[in-house]
Amino acid sequence: MTVSAIIPTYNSAHFLPEAIDSVLAQTFPPDEIIVVDDGSTDDTEAAIKPFLRHIRFLKQRNRGPAAARNFGIRQARGHWIAMLDADDRWLPSKTARQAKALAGSPDSILVYSGLVLVHPDGNAVHKPAAPLHSVWPALRCRNVITSPSAVMIHRETAIGAGLFDEDHRIIGSEDWDLWIRLWQHSGGRYCCEPEPLTQYRLHEDNLSHRASLMLEGGVTLLDRSLLNGLHGVERELWRRRILSSLYWQASVNARKEGRAKERSYLVHSLATWPSLFSERTRWKALINNLCGRGPWRTPSASTPPPGPYLQARHSFTPLTRSSPAVSPTPEAESTPPP
Repeated sequence: MTVSAIIPTYNSAHFLPEAIDSVLAQTFPPDEIIVVDDGSTDDTEAAIKPFLRHIRFLKQRNRGPAAARNFGIRQARGHWIAMLDADDRWLPSKTARQAKALAGSPDSILVYSGLVLVHPDGNAVHKPAAPLHSVWPALRCRNVITSPSAVMIHRETAIGAGLFDEDHRIIGSEDWDLWIRLWQHSGGRYCCEPEPLTQYRLHEDNLSHRASLMLEGGVTLLDRSLLNGLHGVERELWRRRILSSLYWQASVNARKEGRAKERSYLVHSLATWPSLFSERTRWKALINNLCGRGPWRTPSASTPPPGPYLQARHSFTPLTRSSPAVSPTPEAESTPPP
């Protein structure tokens, strides 16, 4: 089994050394480490100089995270691809645990694991991976596989499925789209290592926390991949259910934009799929909003607009495997149900 680690980066020189160090610290070392610079304008080249004898350093003009990952996958020599975003870190046993899971499921073309969600203050929430039996059809409604940094995929199968879609309208959702297509392309041949093995930084510039960006991406994917294989009444019912889930997640992400923005998305979610039984969390959130109970913040005028990559500006306290979990924030608790 040969593994290529791929680290796409854009203006993340301050995080990149930690990401590379975490790959070099693996108990089952990848056969190669590829760093793809997506047109950075910061000190990325200086940051990687100490690692040049350990990595392959590739450069391209700024085309976005999907294009950077695809470039690295096409250049990779390994049969398996393990991706790591430049602002994340792997725990030392990440590739070993995933390789063991694949050895126990030799027909699988993808293995995913859980995340350690790291807040800007260094506090962490351990989030085990979704059980394999719960992935489908929930994957139509939301990205239950989560971050590319927690996934290892079979290279040739990923290429056969078309790799990541580079359309900028789905930036932040391109991984969700690929997980759907790979599931359908392979007949669901995934396996799971539930342990949280990737440290995923949470900060204001995470693409996945941009309400309007993620909503637009999800809506764009409806007829591309999310509704694939569905027809007639079943397709329309799933369309409404998925739209409701997209608006719900947008409402969670919009809390930092204020009470009115969250309420707008909540109303759309419930109007699209108004079940009193399966969507109790959403009704409760709307009642809390109307009663003035919520974690809203006044939007900052300095918040940067969405872009191919959004620069992270927060410090990060590295964790060890024994770091204790803490209670999640209201945003983290409000993961939308399928």
